[in-house]
Amino acid sequence: MSQVLNALLHKPCGNLSQLNESPTSIILHVGSEERFRAPLLRPQVMTPGNTRARTGEQLAADEIHLWEIALDAPHAPSEPLRGLLSDTELERASGFHFLKHKHRWTTARTALRQILATYVNAPPKSLKFRTNEFGKPRLVAPTDALQFNLTHSRNLGLLAVATHAVGIDVEYVDRNVDSEALAPHVFSDAELELVVRCKSAHERQQLFFRLWTYKEAYIKGRGVGLSLPLKEFSISLKDDKHADVIVDRAWDDGQPWRLATLSVKANYVAALASARRVRGTYRFTWNA
Repeated sequence: MSQVLNALLHKPCGNLSQLNESPTSIILHVGSEERFRAPLLRPQVMTPGNTRARTGEQLAADEIHLWEIALDAPHAPSEPLRGLLSDTELERASGFHFLKHKHRWTTARTALRQILATYVNAPPKSLKFRTNEFGKPRLVAPTDALQFNLTHSRNLGLLAVATHAVGIDVEYVDRNVDSEALAPHVFSDAELELVVRCKSAHERQQLFFRLWTYKEAYIKGRGVGLSLPLKEFSISLKDDKHADVIVDRAWDDGQPWRLATLSVKANYVAALASARRVRGTYRFTWNA
């Protein structure tokens, strides 16, 4: 669960009485140039060392690459892999109380470095990152031309890579989350109306996580954190897979943001935000 939702769970809460064009999703076979259309995020394994099909300099300006990262490996990241991390990252990893959380975070950061290294043709450990005033990280060396966004929930991680601003969010649908109590604190009036129309508690919970992942993907893509209040913009659902964002001019960044639901494994909901229309969304899976 995101830090925002986790924080809201500990606050007193009251009770609750699309892209213009669907992105093309393509699976690439390991070691070949063969491509075919397939449902978004259909699994296809590729390791960072064997991504000849479309990585590195072949990331086009009108593409997004999506990487799925399994965070519960049979064993913790090996010492050689942990050696890819910076001292700051290792220090943060040591701060986790539970070993499981430490391993997941370390795996996600290791995957991030290995994946991005394939695009910039540099050793993973040499990559330099910088965070903005709201905490969004960005690659600054050996190049600042590549943009990315990383998200993880429980044992699933997702990474979006592009040459333009992107945001991504994944959430485990935790049935213990009181979505009806949280909704008034994170949704606009227009979004609350959508929730109220749901005919069952199950529908309300599913819609809650769908709207939430859209909102979080958008603010992560913008890189402004909660300086953009969650209730000051609305998600307008276009269909089952796409949505628009409606934001007041005072908060608008002028970019034509597009939102799409991502198909992921059972009990998870994920969304992608793109600051521009894309021709293709390409899917990869990272293995240690």
